[in-house]
Amino acid sequence: MELRTHDDLAKYSPQEVEAFVNSLSPLTELKAFLKARNEPEVDLAYQRTQIARATRRAQDTPKLRETFRIEPSSIDGCSRKLWYQLQGAPKKDYVDDRLRLIFDTGHAIHEQLQSYFEAMWGWIDHPSLADDTTDSFTDEASVVIEDRFISGSTDGVRITPVYRYALEIKSINHDGFGKLTKPLPGHPKQFHCYMKGLDVPFGYILYYDKNNSSMQEFAVPFSTPLWDSIQVKTDIVLEADEDGPDPDVKRWACKQCNYKAICEKRMG
Repeated sequence: MELRTHDDLAKYSPQEVEAFVNSLSPLTELKAFLKARNEPEVDLAYQRTQIARATRRAQDTPKLRETFRIEPSSIDGCSRKLWYQLQGAPKKDYVDDRLRLIFDTGHAIHEQLQSYFEAMWGWIDHPSLADDTTDSFTDEASVVIEDRFISGSTDGVRITPVYRYALEIKSINHDGFGKLTKPLPGHPKQFHCYMKGLDVPFGYILYYDKNNSSMQEFAVPFSTPLWDSIQVKTDIVLEADEDGPDPDVKRWACKQCNYKAICEKRMG
């Protein structure tokens, strides 16, 4: 079976796609790699990967977050918040010291896992540069869906001559991790934005327990009906008048919104 683009999904039944996707497991490959690091040559290769990643980061130019776009991480939230993002409205963010530590810990976990995957699978700058013989990995690949005004970046894309899939990494506390039986609400929609923008037919959401480093993975084949629901959501935003759409979330969400200071329709 070959699953490299969305068009490939039409060649097989949903049952065949599900069986193929479930037959792969990046988490199983990761665990095997971590055990293999007991071999000196494997650990040396990993150290070289870390140096290569540090060298690339040293050449990066710091940049502010983009404006006038819809952020995939917010796609399951309030339509009015998405409208403010699209307008490039100024955010009123304040992150206290504890929350800043939580955010930075999450970034460190992403870097840790991404460095493992690069050591396991090799490196390419962007999945659009891969050819039919490529076996490699990239992270932070830019994603742009022009007609929806959506842009962001995915945590990772694995590329082989037979399949391409995306990876989304989520760090979570121990209590939340212990309750997982499926991806948390909103995460599959965010993930579908990445899969759509990169023409990737399936992927895996990886959850990382910040308390004890346990992990779970959930396979996510691309779903046209789910993507259609995202388009309906963005239509609300794109077709709104100059006052923007009304809030369409529960009242408590308004209290946490970074646009609440300027939102004339906030509920709390």
